[in-house]
Amino acid sequence: MIAAFHEQPEVILNQTFENEDCPSQVAMNTFFYSARRALCPADCSFPDCAERCLYVLQQLPALAGIQPLPNGTLFPLSPTIPLRSGDLIVIHVATIKELETLVDAHQALDPYRLVLIVNDEVYDSSRRYHLLNPRYITTTGQAAEQLDPVVRRIIGQPAPYRSAGCQAVSTPS
Repeated sequence: MIAAFHEQPEVILNQTFENEDCPSQVAMNTFFYSARRALCPADCSFPDCAERCLYVLQQLPALAGIQPLPNGTLFPLSPTIPLRSGDLIVIHVATIKELETLVDAHQALDPYRLVLIVNDEVYDSSRRYHLLNPRYITTTGQAAEQLDPVVRRIIGQPAPYRSAGCQAVSTPS
């Protein structure tokens, strides 16, 4: 499912970094949420399994530090959960009922940046997930590798350096 990575780029999560172009800032936290979590191994073959989804996401360089939130406890938010305004939450939606619960409580999710991973059937039968104003929507049937560059842009993490194929482009004066 996940292609082997030849180089593991440095992950900048939950750290302060300085850049000439941007002031010193703390990178946002990344979390994974599912209304239910199966008690199955990470190599489960069921495509809509939340555990399998989390395992695959943790293999992506940009999401290596993703922290699972306690399943089914997003509302109301517990004070022990270290969520801050602007943090990224990757939400796994397996059923229409789970989607409706999220939409009904959408105001609680407004301070956060959301990426939705939606079951294919839910994606095809309802468009209400747009009411959550996610930054990105994907389905459980799509390859997880496409999330890496999207998450990098959301969290402000630079893309890994690629020496092969990089060429300077000159513009005519």
